[in-house]
Amino acid sequence: SLNGGAITLVVILCLAATTVVFYIIYQQSRAKQKKRYRDHFIRSIAKHIHIEPTANMTSPENLKKEFDKIDTDEGGTISKEELQVFTDSGMIGNLSKKDFS
Repeated sequence: SLNGGAITLVVILCLAATTVVFYIIYQQSRAKQKKRYRDHFIRSIAKHIHIEPTANMTSPENLKKEFDKIDTDEGGTISKEELQVFTDSGMIGNLSKKDFS
């Protein structure tokens, strides 16, 4: 038979485990919501962008390739550090460190 302290310990452990499970579910739902918001924002911006084609226009595939070259950590965004490495390569000119402040 369990005494009062053991029962209390079991209840506390169950509550802690339940809290951890709900926290994980909460974090996953927040991440999904953040992605939905970002995707919705991008789609709403893209609806209103109209680009006239030009003779030397970069194709979406080539633009994606260039983006991937700059996005070295493959995070889907270009950080200040990645942009600085790209600009330091001399491909688009010279920028100083204060330009990234």
